Amino acid sequence: MTYTKEKIKNAIENGIIYPDGHSIIDPDHYEGFDVTEITEVHHSDFSSPTTTIWGHDGEPKESMEGVYNLTFLYWVADKAGLEVDTPYGGRGSNARHIVKQLVEWSGADPDATR
Repeated sequence: MTYTKEKIKNAIENGIIYPDGHSIIDPDHYEGFDVTEITEVHHSDFSSPTTTIWGHDGEPKESMEGVYNLTFLYWVADKAGLEVDTPYGGRGSNARHIVKQLVEWSGADPDATR
């Protein structure tokens, strides 16, 4: 399946596609996208706060089923036919860079991702 510029533009402007490279998101968030193949159970590595999954209650979680948003961004860019380059080392920087490329490609309002 490929995604059109219009679909990507609408997803950006409706907050479905946004520049977060850290979060695990409920698959229902990605309305209109079949994210089954990238939905998985993610497990905490309690050795560091950055590798621990934190619940909305602020407590660490053993595991959580969902979509890692950075994986979604790479996946949706690929499904749109874009070759994304991510020259940055950080997850957040890469997420912002991918979304910027999607915004430019689709003609979405750049302010929609702020």
